[in-house]
Amino acid sequence: MARGCHRLLREGAALVETPEELLVELGLAPAPARGKGELEAGDLGTLSASILRALIGETLSLDEIIARVGGSPAETLTELALLELRGAVARSPGGLYRSNCRSPPRGP
Repeated sequence: MARGCHRLLREGAALVETPEELLVELGLAPAPARGKGELEAGDLGTLSASILRALIGETLSLDEIIARVGGSPAETLTELALLELRGAVARSPGGLYRSNCRSPPRGP
């Protein structure tokens, strides 16, 4: 009986407990603030800031992000992992990335 549930979890299904979590997973509501809140451009390297700007209002694959920001695959993937650890980016099933930030990084 649990095989279907286990298969969904292996395929990347997310567990949600509240309506707010469901909206966040669907990309229809901003994610809860983590840490200090919105990121400042000074908190980020140039590539990270470019990635976040590319992801505002978008859900993109790694290849699409690389094409938009011009970084190497290794550098871009490293920055995406760091942004994901900071809660600024989320990876969805299928390897698509989306921003958890409400607006592009502020500053230069």
